[in-house]
Amino acid sequence: MRELKFRQALMSFGKFCGWHYWGFIDGKFVSPAESDYGAVNPVAMARKYSHQSVGRADSDNRTIYEQDILLTAKGEKLKVVFEMGTFCGKGKGHAINSSPIFFNYHKIIGNTIENPELWEAK
Repeated sequence: MRELKFRQALMSFGKFCGWHYWGFIDGKFVSPAESDYGAVNPVAMARKYSHQSVGRADSDNRTIYEQDILLTAKGEKLKVVFEMGTFCGKGKGHAINSSPIFFNYHKIIGNTIENPELWEAK
């Protein structure tokens, strides 16, 4: 059974400060952090900024999470999303279904929290 691991962006007054990892890790439960000092509802903010681990690594052996931006061998950017019960890499206007080896051939170049310009730019 794979670990249920999440990465949560820690925010302070709407600005990214770092990551907090939570979930069932090494057989123990680590709780989410109450992030975004200055937010009306810090628990809602924790939910908004938490991304689940895909359970796979990229070509550099880094753990892939939802909202990571991957670069394919063909130079296409894909955003990792969870849709219709599965993780997939979604390009501009289409989705590529994940398979057990899918993510191993891609490289993480950023994520939508720290590097939103990577996804928004052409």
